[in-house]
Amino acid sequence: MKYIVDPFSEKTSLNTPYRLLRHYAEKWPDKEALVFDAGNQRMTFRGWLDSVDKLALELSRRGVKAGDPVALLAENRIEWPVAQIAISALGAILVPVNTHFRDNDLRHVLDHSQVVAILLSERFRSSEYLAMVRAIHPQLPSLRDIINFDDMEYEAVMRQPVLAELTEWVWSPRELASIQYTSGTTGRPKGAELCMEGIMMNA
Repeated sequence: MKYIVDPFSEKTSLNTPYRLLRHYAEKWPDKEALVFDAGNQRMTFRGWLDSVDKLALELSRRGVKAGDPVALLAENRIEWPVAQIAISALGAILVPVNTHFRDNDLRHVLDHSQVVAILLSERFRSSEYLAMVRAIHPQLPSLRDIINFDDMEYEAVMRQPVLAELTEWVWSPRELASIQYTSGTTGRPKGAELCMEGIMMNA
């Protein structure tokens, strides 16, 4: 028989991705947590938490706050789970973008969700993500910030020590945590809303 634990019950405080990561970083700080064969990327639980804290503090410095939609456009790489939890830690809304989207669908998703920032890979294979976003940026009035995982500015943020203590957003179970868009095969991509409780029940 399978028992489902309600992550928002009084019996557990591990009810957000950030709290769950912090728990395992304290329990197994030096244990390998992330392995991406592409680029031979590896990260321990402590390294993952430190990277999340650095990115969350940088996003906060740039004005990202609870309730702000933040897009993530990247292939499978170690920065993806770092960004995912950093966005969540601030109470911002994760908007993962299908890596196959091009100009029209990409513009629709970023405009429809009213993202204030996007974190992305500069390019992947034949897809020039940074160039595509820059080209449509003038048509996206809500988009204030484009953060490139592959430039020197991002690398500098990741190299510096954690300079302050992160104040984690306190989520309520039914609070909107992510907007996930359909592939758009029968029309414009449609946004499906996912609350924090739903994310943790599927974790």
